[in-house]
Amino acid sequence: MVFNLINEKWIPVRRLDGKREIIAPWQVTDNIGSNPIVSLDANRPDFNGALIQFLIGLVQTTMAPNKDKVTTHVLETTNDFEFSPRTNTTLTFSIFHCCQFK
Repeated sequence: MVFNLINEKWIPVRRLDGKREIIAPWQVTDNIGSNPIVSLDANRPDFNGALIQFLIGLVQTTMAPNKDKVTTHVLETTNDFEFSPRTNTTLTFSIFHCCQFK
């Protein structure tokens, strides 16, 4: 049997009315106006963390920025990297500066 993570219902959620439901990822926005999802509802908190990371990754993959604008800007601004004064091993990066579009 093939299990498709996108099409199969496997994500436990809790809706605004308190109802527990198992949904597929594409159903996250179902009933958003009347009875939206208010939380993930796995049996363990670490599973909820893994589920939210999966959903974030799914959104980042399907709604990526157009034409590598961020990547191009980061590559053009090489002076954004600097060593942190607190530790010699920490490399800090100014995300706010590198992600501003011009």
